Amino acid sequence: MQKITLIFSLVFYFAFSGSSTANIIIDAPELRCVSVNNNGTVDLTWQIPVDPFGTFNSYHVYYSNNPLGPFAVVDSIFIYATSTYTHTTVNVYNQPAYYYLKSRSGLSGTDYSDPSDTLAAIRLNTNLFFGTQAQLTWNPLHTPNLPSASPLYDIQNSLPLGSPYVLLANTPYGTETYTHVRYLCGEQVAYYIELSDALGCVSKSTLDTVLFKDLLPPSYQLFDSISVNPATSLAHMGWKPSPSPDTEGYYIIRPLGGGMFQIVDTVFGINNTYYQYALSNAGSQSEMYCIAAFDSCRNYVNNQFDIHQTVYLQLKDDDCEKSIKLNWNKYSGFKLGVTYYQIFESENAAPYTLLTTLSDTFYTRLGANDGSTYQYFVKAVDNNGLGAYTSMSNVQQIVPQFPNTPQYLYLYYATVADSFETKITTLVDTSADIKEYKLWKALNENGPYNTIQTIQAGSNTSLSVSFSDTDVNTKYQSYYYKISAVDVCGVEQMVSNIGKTILLEVYGDVSDEKISITWSEYEKWNASVKAYNIYRGVDSYVETNPIATVSANVHHFTDDISEYLKGQGRICYVVEAVENDTVYVGNFPSAFSRSNMVCALLSPVFYIPNAFVPGGDYNPVFKPSIIFSDYSKYNMMIYNRWGQKVFETNDIEQGWDGTFNGVVVEGGVYVYTLYLGTKNGIYHHRKGSVTVLR
Repeated sequence: MQKITLIFSLVFYFAFSGSSTANIIIDAPELRCVSVNNNGTVDLTWQIPVDPFGTFNSYHVYYSNNPLGPFAVVDSIFIYATSTYTHTTVNVYNQPAYYYLKSRSGLSGTDYSDPSDTLAAIRLNTNLFFGTQAQLTWNPLHTPNLPSASPLYDIQNSLPLGSPYVLLANTPYGTETYTHVRYLCGEQVAYYIELSDALGCVSKSTLDTVLFKDLLPPSYQLFDSISVNPATSLAHMGWKPSPSPDTEGYYIIRPLGGGMFQIVDTVFGINNTYYQYALSNAGSQSEMYCIAAFDSCRNYVNNQFDIHQTVYLQLKDDDCEKSIKLNWNKYSGFKLGVTYYQIFESENAAPYTLLTTLSDTFYTRLGANDGSTYQYFVKAVDNNGLGAYTSMSNVQQIVPQFPNTPQYLYLYYATVADSFETKITTLVDTSADIKEYKLWKALNENGPYNTIQTIQAGSNTSLSVSFSDTDVNTKYQSYYYKISAVDVCGVEQMVSNIGKTILLEVYGDVSDEKISITWSEYEKWNASVKAYNIYRGVDSYVETNPIATVSANVHHFTDDISEYLKGQGRICYVVEAVENDTVYVGNFPSAFSRSNMVCALLSPVFYIPNAFVPGGDYNPVFKPSIIFSDYSKYNMMIYNRWGQKVFETNDIEQGWDGTFNGVVVEGGVYVYTLYLGTKNGIYHHRKGSVTVLR
């Protein structure tokens, strides 16, 4: 009855109003928002069309992954008041999605409206450049922008990943790209795009993430200058702040030579531009440094072409002509180079005065006063003094005096430190004005002797001077040494006695369980050799107490090693010469000299029975005996003549009692295999047969 009434009313309306019957077909819903959920499904939101005559039948949702179609109906909605729909069978993360809507209405409910605008799901794509620039691009919702949509995209981000999303930026519709610059190290950031509509809905894009990892280092960093702090003798350096805003600090770098560099310290903070190296030795040597700015990812570029080298000043007094000679290395690192050097002098703690200005790196100060205390430093000047930088050297001090001749120079001992080093100590007269001590070496007593080392005496107050010679092989050669003292005028004033190192050789005889050693005598103490102490070491560990002491005229020894049959088979020896009792200046004790250490390497010896009687009075168990072996792995297996394994053990103390599964085996021949792994990584294998006697 209601339908008849509706039809009658519509006929009456059309008859008297002159309206077309097309007006009873409602428009398509206005599709306003396409929002992508985190799982890739899509929420659609639309403006409900006007239906003045109630002819609505249904809404129809059309979908395609191509804007040109074909489009297919994914669902029909039969409730007029519905304004949203979720497309659950799509994943926009895998492919694009395009939508439009139609209405079905009319008198018969079968008339379709024209389609709505086609809207696209917004898909966000993010690319990272240089590790710091995230470029975001996305497709528009509709071209042109819907009149009801916001003219701006909202770019949301989550930083760090997992934190709440916040608004990062806005871009105008039509600009579907944005670059986000972040100087982060290993930080992941998530993004999505939003476009709001006057209807109150929001079109949300897919999510995308990017891992920021800064790959670009800050700009090259340059030192201004490096000086030697006069109070600490440490290298002190300064520079301007890095122009790169992502700088977190600076690496202080030292060249090692051969293209190698070492970071020695880190200065944090872009504006911390002064540094003093605590481990510097710039007071006694020239040092080179360069600097690099680093960012949060510790990216840096080592500017190896901007190496600054400190000025190291050295003094040498020529008391024979009452002069002081100054020399120093060139300062390197100024952009325009060094224009000149200034030498400053202080005599007897007076204020420093400018002594001279020159471009050379050496200077002779004539007319020095005998006994005065002089201090000097050198200043390198940049750009004729108009530049901003100077560099100061270390401070050196000298007291010129006429030389005193030494009263004695005695080579106290020459001893072997290890296979590739000898140590030589000489007793010196500290009252003498000696410039340097020279170490001479020869392979024979009569030479030729060659100078191999020189030690500057300086202000030495020690009664002894020690040398270390590493150009040796003490396992095969004795060495002769002597010391000479050279005064400040360059004249060799005295030569010491000769010292000869001890050469030790060793021979092992396993069958006799004895080892014999022989050695060369130590030469030449003034008080001669009193005795020789002999030290033994098992497995390279040398005992602290001697195993024997022999008289000075004995140069051989035979050692009984029968009690050391266990172990790695490595028995070592050192011989020590002891000087006869004598009195030295400074109450030095009688000297000693040690030989090289030599070792007898004794291979494992296997004693393996060839027969045994299980349960008998003699040889009731088959068990190998091994000497000179400190084993780490052991395995023995026994097989019968059919190849069946009848026994196995990894315990060197466990032998085979002749049983298999608790029953004594038949008499006959059985095969054994034996594996022994020593602690020094050597493996030994033995294979043979043993006869079981019944």
